[in-house]
Amino acid sequence: MLIELVKGVALLLALCYLYGFIVRACRRHPLAEQVCAGLLFGGICVLGMLTPLVLQPGVIFDARSVILSMAGLFGGPLVAAIAAVMTVAGRLSLGGAGMLTSVQVIVLCTLAGLAYRQAHARGLLRVEPLTLAGFGLVLHLAVLATLQALPTEVVRHINESVALPFLLAFTAATVALGLLLRDAQERMATEHALAGTAARLRAITQAIPDVLLV
Repeated sequence: MLIELVKGVALLLALCYLYGFIVRACRRHPLAEQVCAGLLFGGICVLGMLTPLVLQPGVIFDARSVILSMAGLFGGPLVAAIAAVMTVAGRLSLGGAGMLTSVQVIVLCTLAGLAYRQAHARGLLRVEPLTLAGFGLVLHLAVLATLQALPTEVVRHINESVALPFLLAFTAATVALGLLLRDAQERMATEHALAGTAARLRAITQAIPDVLLV
């Protein structure tokens, strides 16, 4: 079971490298960047739900909690909203006994990521390994608490067999994905700053002959 969870996490983390390409390609068009990023995160969540760990018909586990929380943290409200809507639509199309609980989990994870973003903007939390680990642990404990609303037999199976691998795998995935996305954003910011510096130096160089002539 742990291996299946890790396989799903590894696939989604690999796909999230596309986020860096989107930021680079659309950096001059912020709205387009956010829409594309939202579609990317939402698409990854839908893909994850197509190859989940199936506990029983209608009760599935995948890495959407990690993806949605990081979409809120790094993408902001628009990115998170697009990803959440796509994920809810995908989960409703699958149906099953756990459908409504899954929708609650989607909303919970999206709001948690946005709350982290606000706390980071105010200087209350940093995006670093220890903080991401604490956030991932608390978030997935909250997810497990939400899943307690499922039928008793399902809850017993979750608590006995799934809870620990779920916490271990997805807390680690939260740290890994958070650091990857942080590094991608910092790299893009550095490239943008370097491009601006190069443009200023080029303008100065071109203006020097005129200044000398005067």
